[in-house]
Amino acid sequence: MKLMSLLSGNGFVMFNKELAHEVSVNGAIIFGQLCSSYESFGSKKMLTVRDGKEYFYLTSGVLEEETALSYRQQLKAIKDLEDAGYIESIIMGSPSKKYFHITDKIVQQLLPKVAVSSDKSADLNEENEQETSVQKQSEDFLSYDKCVTLAMTKEQSKPVQKLPAYKKKNKKEQYKNINKYFVNKESVNNDEIINKLISEYRL
Repeated sequence: MKLMSLLSGNGFVMFNKELAHEVSVNGAIIFGQLCSSYESFGSKKMLTVRDGKEYFYLTSGVLEEETALSYRQQLKAIKDLEDAGYIESIIMGSPSKKYFHITDKIVQQLLPKVAVSSDKSADLNEENEQETSVQKQSEDFLSYDKCVTLAMTKEQSKPVQKLPAYKKKNKKEQYKNINKYFVNKESVNNDEIINKLISEYRL
């Protein structure tokens, strides 16, 4: 059974543990509800702008229904949040209602942590990309090496091809060439004839 899904199905309030340690548990609960209400009013374009600040109103009855905190607990938690600089409250309108403004303090506190987390994620992604690149280069090298090995093995398995041999001239052509060679010579040396015949056979 997924307990978190079961609980969220019945509705819950975001609870910041660091804020609870700094302010109070009830303060963190109220703040979570105020953030939820701020987004709800903003999505419906129901925020009231005064002196450049965005305000929204919540009654003590709504807060008690959403957080289960009594009116007195709400007052104490709201005062703690105001003293810590996380929210501002003002009475406006007719009939008068209590409006809340969420300051930038929580953003300033959480943003550096989010940035650090993002940097760590970026570093981790970069390391993973480098590892992937090295792994790919290694695989490419192994693949190339394998191809070369296969090519060499295939080349070695081929029979050795002999160079095309020159056809030996038939004897008539050989003697004809010899006769031409020795024509018009006054004296013929037997050694010279033998050497000529040997050279003709080598061709």
